[in-house]
Amino acid sequence: MNKMKSEDMHKYGLKNWIAFSEVIRSDNSRKKLQQAVGVYVFRLNKEFGRLKGKYDILYIGHSSN
Repeated sequence: MNKMKSEDMHKYGLKNWIAFSEVIRSDNSRKKLQQAVGVYVFRLNKEFGRLKGKYDILYIGHSSN
């Protein structure tokens, strides 16, 4: 399995990033996300060590209704 950094995600159509702090502050954003279907990525603002290499992506997941 290849590890990727957030800068590689544009190859897969992920172009817009929203700060998690912005999402939790906004009722409108939370409602939109609760109804959304798609892929989400949690990333840090810095790289951290993994077993092999350093990356800024914590988790990649998906949601569905």
